[in-house]
Amino acid sequence: MVIAALQREGKVVNKIVSDIKEDSLISAVNETIKAGSIMVSDENVGYKKLNRNYTHLTVNHSKDEYVNGIAHTNTIEGFWSLLKRQISGIHHYVSPKHLQRYSTKHRTVTTVKAKRKM
Repeated sequence: MVIAALQREGKVVNKIVSDIKEDSLISAVNETIKAGSIMVSDENVGYKKLNRNYTHLTVNHSKDEYVNGIAHTNTIEGFWSLLKRQISGIHHYVSPKHLQRYSTKHRTVTTVKAKRKM
């Protein structure tokens, strides 16, 4: 399982996690994101405790909400869409052993393209 965080107008950071349980998600976020940052996520219950160290904003996709004030996940959703297309179109299959390498390569390409647009 891969989770990723995207700094608006900045870089993508991705990390392999064993599962999407609350403890795993919170631990990965705490290792990756500076405390006090604004975090935007969907309504996944694993993110509920993010408000302890972050300003946590959510969008509720299950209610067809994709933007909530300044909160949206559109940019990171685009990252996932491109990564999934890369896997199905180029690699066809990625084993768990190599998942970090493929997602890191994609992250690097995405970050370089974002910087060129600025």
